[in-house]
Amino acid sequence: MGGLGAPFILCPLSERRDFLGISGADGSIVLTTGKNMAIRYHVLEQKQETSWTSSRHWFTSRVVKCADIGKYGAILDNNTVAVWNEDDTAMGDVTKMKFSDPIWELNPSSSLTEDGALVIFENGFTTPLAPLLTSDQKKKLRKAIATGKGFVDTECDTIIDAAQCHPEKVVIISAPKKAGRAIVTRDVMKVTLLHKNQIVTQIEVKSEFVGHCILPGDDGPSILYLGRDGRLWQQFLTTPLPAPSLVGSLAKVISPLTPVVLHPAPPSSKDGDWSKVVIYGSDPSEEGALIALYDLKYDIVVAKQSLKMYANPPIMDVLGGNVLIPVGLHVLVIALYSSKSRLSGVVGKHGIRSGEEVFEQRSPFVLDPVTSVGWTVDVEQPHGHHNKQAAAAKKLLRSASSNAEVNAIKKSFPEFWEVVQQYKILEREGQPQSLICTQILPLALTKGDAALDWMLQNFTDIPESHLIIILAKLLDNMTDSITASHSLLDLILSRSVDPAQLVGALTSLDFILSRRLALYLKFKMESALTMGSESGDDTMTSSVLWLTSLLDAHYTHFVLGDELSLVEELLSVVAKGAAWLEAIAELEPYLILTQQKIDFQPRPNPHSKWRTEILTFT
Repeated sequence: MGGLGAPFILCPLSERRDFLGISGADGSIVLTTGKNMAIRYHVLEQKQETSWTSSRHWFTSRVVKCADIGKYGAILDNNTVAVWNEDDTAMGDVTKMKFSDPIWELNPSSSLTEDGALVIFENGFTTPLAPLLTSDQKKKLRKAIATGKGFVDTECDTIIDAAQCHPEKVVIISAPKKAGRAIVTRDVMKVTLLHKNQIVTQIEVKSEFVGHCILPGDDGPSILYLGRDGRLWQQFLTTPLPAPSLVGSLAKVISPLTPVVLHPAPPSSKDGDWSKVVIYGSDPSEEGALIALYDLKYDIVVAKQSLKMYANPPIMDVLGGNVLIPVGLHVLVIALYSSKSRLSGVVGKHGIRSGEEVFEQRSPFVLDPVTSVGWTVDVEQPHGHHNKQAAAAKKLLRSASSNAEVNAIKKSFPEFWEVVQQYKILEREGQPQSLICTQILPLALTKGDAALDWMLQNFTDIPESHLIIILAKLLDNMTDSITASHSLLDLILSRSVDPAQLVGALTSLDFILSRRLALYLKFKMESALTMGSESGDDTMTSSVLWLTSLLDAHYTHFVLGDELSLVEELLSVVAKGAAWLEAIAELEPYLILTQQKIDFQPRPNPHSKWRTEILTFT
């Protein structure tokens, strides 16, 4: 698998707002720390090797090592390509090429390509750097660049990422302008695959996302992007173009409310594929930052580390097996390493019993999320006796259950007789209802609403976490347009629950479903306020309890997201409901007297028998 080493500080950083980026150079890294300063550091020895300073021009892109020509290069003043030797620290002997069109970046050569460094213009036009340095090709290429037309409308779009991830092919991502090159939440991502400046594939991803990366691969490049709902999607750039596939959900690993950086982890000799990504973003609790190593193949978080500070916009790069992050006034380094631990060991390390960090915010009713790799994951079994209990249940099913009893169960409950039979076997063993519910719930979820209705009607002790699993299945089949009550939902909402346990269970509910539940609770309270019913006070009491617990469980999504209008509507309804309940409480004694046909006589005022006089002493 893999892991993350202990973090250490590589070097100080003078001013983060002037920081332009990080690049690799022969086992070292180059930090473009300011508009006219770049420094090369040796990571393992933690020392400065050399530096370059430009006194007459400004760096407008990071300094990179052009391995194909053996020199260093960068973009100066937005429209000039500059190349110099390593020992030219004062940049006095610089080869410069100025163009009329603005240049976005000098992209270094990749180990997957043979074209070397590329010059990428802001309009999307790309050209290799090496031919520009030869006199016989310079004029020809300059003419081609002057007449070449890019595919990016620089008036309204800007390039946010580019990479060489396949021989002679370049992937360029552009998006509507919002905050320059800063990684921000965007609604549209335009992905273009170029082959020698010819567009091979061009798509638009119209989904609000907070982070992305370009992922190489043997089957062609793909785009990973993290949505605002915490779901990670992968779009392959192959022909014909497939639909994006859902990789997993990271809502409980990283906060999707703030910008996130994703970067492919370099493949090791043990696996040789691009199946892992490094993720840097805000902690879900909004306290500090978090670094996670995520395995795309098995959908698990292999390792993670917390940091005390999160900087927005976040900056991260992965070079030479090291994760580099500018934090505060320092550059932090975290080593990536490969280990021989088995996947089962990693799963056990992250707590298979709850699934919180292993399968990361999957839909709660998907009880077997990893069948594609030959596993089965059951609901948590107390004391680890699930296998023994299952064997005992099968034994009882063969011996103790007569054919007459089975036939009677089949006749009474034709749709879900297996659920009832398993319940009777476990009840005969003397097991409590909470434990029985844990064991038969996976089967009941596959038998439809009738089995769930039977459980809710006959079980008095269903754990709050299991109620949320049932709730998620019901909400998933609904829409945001709530126009009528749902009998099964009402059964769940009317049950007696522990508020503390309820808040903890609701945190595992997907936010989309949580928002849908909030809309349903709003509908129920409004219905009780406008139409009223015999059980209106019970409906208001349970709705207020569930709604306040739901807001407590997902307060960061509701408050820091785009749901402020919904929160205001919910608070307004809750205030009306609370006033309604208070009025009922005040009227209760009068209503009791009216029901008993007792005339209400106000008590006489005892002070009316006394008289106060003003006495004057002389």
